[in-house]
Formats: sequence, structure tokens, C-alpha cells
Amino acid sequence: TLAWALTANMDDGPEKLHRLRLLQRATNMSYAHLVTPDGGAIHHACDHISYASYSMDEVIGLAVKLYGTPFQLADEVYRNLKAYAWAHGLSTIRSHYPGNLCARVGLGTMDINVAKWLHAMADMTEPPDRDLAAMYVAKFGHNTNGVIGETVQRYRDEGIEPFDMNAHHSYNISAAAIHRRGDWLATIDGSREPIKAIELYAWPGTPRSFMPN
Repeated sequence: TLAWALTANMDDGPEKLHRLRLLQRATNMSYAHLVTPDGGAIHHACDHISYASYSMDEVIGLAVKLYGTPFQLADEVYRNLKAYAWAHGLSTIRSHYPGNLCARVGLGTMDINVAKWLHAMADMTEPPDRDLAAMYVAKFGHNTNGVIGETVQRYRDEGIEPFDMNAHHSYNISAAAIHRRGDWLATIDGSREPIKAIELYAWPGTPRSFMPN
């Protein structure tokens, strides 16, 4: 994001355009190798529903800002980022994320910005993406306050009903499964080639073992 901002503030028109095109190409290549078609995130050549959750605010924010401009990213990038937001809608209770899907050993549940991601990707287009909006209403329809409450009401006014998440959901590339019923979920994180749950740290107190389910 900083590279884009610095380049956009250059005075030299032709050189600025050349560098913006290079950034567009580099961002496309980077994002294409960051998120998988089923919504996984790639780290150390491993697929997980969420590894880089703490960096996705900036990733999704930049993609949304570039949408509809001459420097819009590739269609594949936007499809994968929508899948990422959708996968995290399914794999969280509100914003609480299970520790066995995030590629870090020894973690319990963690809070992620799934409301922000769903909102940003749904409202990137006009009218909003109805599938992502339906997921948003399903997860946050209980909220009547602030931006989330206003967004829920706007989606409802547009006739968008909450998505029914009660089912068994499989993610083939990420080798993960999510089973949802009511206000609970169970998650299974499998392995693939290359072996994925390999975050083995030498930090004090960190378990050196395969990610548990």
C-alpha cells in the first residue's frame, strides 16, 4: 500500500504511469499466490483457511481501492478474495476463529476482522454482492448499533435474507472441513502435499507439534 501511495504522488507523469503498471503487475502476481480459490491463505507453501489474517485488512483494502480504476487487479484476485471472506464467514462464530485453522501451533481461538472483510468485498460493487451480503446478515444480524447495524439494515432493505450456514462445508485445496449447527461449529484441519501444519517454533513455551484438531 505504501509503494502505491508513494508512486501515485510522483510528479513525472510518464514515469509514474510506468511504475504504477509495474506495481499492478507485481500486486497481481503476489495476490495470486496469497489466496487460493477456496479461500485459503498460503504461507511457507502451505494452504490454510487463515494464516495471514492479520495482514488481510491491508490486502483487501488495497484491492477494493483499485477496483474500477485503470489499475484494477485481475478478476482471479477478486474471486479469490471473495472466497477468502466467505470462508471466514463460515469458519467463525461472529469474529471468533478456531485455532486449528490458522497454521500456528499452540493457539486457541482468535478474533479476526471478518465483518470488515465481508462488508468491503460485498460493497465493492453496486449493487452489493448478494452472497457475501447474505453471509454478513447471517453473522451480524443481531447487531443493531453502529456501522454493522446500519449495514445489516441496508442489506435487509434490499431484500437480502441471511444465509443458512447449518451444513457441512469442505475446502478441498485447504484440506479443511467446517461443520455448523446453530451457534456452534466443529473444524477439522487435514494435511496435503506439502505438509501444511509445520509452524514449529523455538520460542519458549511454544508446543513443537502438529497442529491439533
